[in-house]
Amino acid sequence: MADRGVFSVEKSAGPPTKRTWSAVDYALGLLGFMITSAAFVMILDYKRIQGSISLWVSLEQPDFFRPSPDEVLFVRRTLVKGAAAKGAVCLDGTPPAYHLHRGKGLGAKNWLIHIEGGGWCSTSETCFRRSGTRLGSSHHMEEQVVFGGSLSNSPLKNPDFYNWNRVKVRYCDGGSFSGDIDSPLEVKLDKVNQSKLIYFRGRRIWQAVMDDLLSLGLKHAKKALLSGCSAGALASMIHCDDFRKQLPDNAVVKCISDAGFFVDVRDVMNKATIQSFYRDVVSLHGMAPQLSASCTRGDKCIFPQYLVRGIKTPLFVLNAAYDTWQVSHKCNEFHCMILSFNVFRNAMEVTNSVFTKKIPHLSMRISFEGLFVIFK
Repeated sequence: MADRGVFSVEKSAGPPTKRTWSAVDYALGLLGFMITSAAFVMILDYKRIQGSISLWVSLEQPDFFRPSPDEVLFVRRTLVKGAAAKGAVCLDGTPPAYHLHRGKGLGAKNWLIHIEGGGWCSTSETCFRRSGTRLGSSHHMEEQVVFGGSLSNSPLKNPDFYNWNRVKVRYCDGGSFSGDIDSPLEVKLDKVNQSKLIYFRGRRIWQAVMDDLLSLGLKHAKKALLSGCSAGALASMIHCDDFRKQLPDNAVVKCISDAGFFVDVRDVMNKATIQSFYRDVVSLHGMAPQLSASCTRGDKCIFPQYLVRGIKTPLFVLNAAYDTWQVSHKCNEFHCMILSFNVFRNAMEVTNSVFTKKIPHLSMRISFEGLFVIFK
């Protein structure tokens, strides 16, 4: 009798049987081959890329994927002296700020003023919270920022403005540099048991910064460009003609609005979502008197489609047909956001036709240099 603790294998008397592969075996084999091949290709590709980079560096060709010393330009913050005495303060009462990098050579008397963006605050609570950030207080702003894009000093990447005087105006009023209310608002938040005074002085900040820059040579400008992005783009349109008035008559002055063409259109649920938001912004900040005098639509004058009709200074508008911020603010619920894309695109197409087809009753008072709307 065999021992139960021993496992024995007996040889079969017949010839060995040939194993047949199943479909699963073939699939596993193919998968293994593909993984091995992919790993081999990646190793070869890595060596090729390493060789290319070595060659690229050895030939000292410009590298668009790596920051060069010219690109990494840190510019220190400047607080506007005497601004508080003029009532020109951020939401929390701190002085406004800007960053200036001096021009040189042929660009020494040319100026590019870029207004920072960052949305708006439409209620006392949101302005309170904003006042504790860099968008509401110079105490929270970076000491230095990197100048890139149109603010870069690289002639390769910024051939038009690299040697101009380039300024970045910091955004800290929450109202596109257009509010102006004498008395600060005391805001109390019961949830956190805090209170502070909130100031709405955007218009005064704009003028205080302009006064400072004019004293530094802007008053002798030969060419000047006022630009802005988002909320800063709206500010560039609101202050475009005022910018022109403060510079020499023989200076070439123009404005650019980048991603600031906010459209007056109801959402897909036929609700005035964005209109209600901007109405609150205009009311809280006291912006109405600062908007275009030629506009007769009350608080709707904050919308560029009405605002630009009174602008006399050459203005270039750059905007995406599908603006994610505007689409999201035209719909409070996620399920209607896709439909809102089409609503917004249609509104942009109508607005575009106003300037490209020269509709008589609208185009007479518009002095556009250009309109670039990206329909993608």
